[in-house]
Amino acid sequence: MAPAECGGQPIAEIGLAFSAQGKRADGKLLVDYLRWDGAPSLTLRRPSSDCDFWRIAWVNGVDFYSKRYAPSFRISQNRGEGLISHGTRQWTDYEVKSEIAIDLGTTAAFGARVQGLRRYYAVRATRVGKLQIVRTRDEDTIVLAEADYDLVFHRRSP
Repeated sequence: MAPAECGGQPIAEIGLAFSAQGKRADGKLLVDYLRWDGAPSLTLRRPSSDCDFWRIAWVNGVDFYSKRYAPSFRISQNRGEGLISHGTRQWTDYEVKSEIAIDLGTTAAFGARVQGLRRYYAVRATRVGKLQIVRTRDEDTIVLAEADYDLVFHRRSP
């Protein structure tokens, strides 16, 4: 069964319901573990309801993660690189789509296969007009592909 779209909100609780055919049900039920395999079908965005719970579902590795600006995800990092991430290493076969904008920083990016603050693949736009696919692993960032990019500040670009 495909999961329902949750309007940008994370899943916070899972309930189990049981029924019996007879007039009464005796016994005990022990749930040893519960797991969810594969990538969920969801859109990660700001929910329409006024709630901050959706922000808590993200791993926050940035200096500033706004909840007041129009874009769902407006983040800033004062020094070095920062990121927010969502999901697990077990997610496979998923697609990432985003618009990015550079306002003041040197780069703006979105990542996939994020396995920590210093292990990920990303597509990034640079202030000097390059669009890059990079792999970061610990202290090494390798540019896997690069193309010229017509950068316009303060404008979202797919």
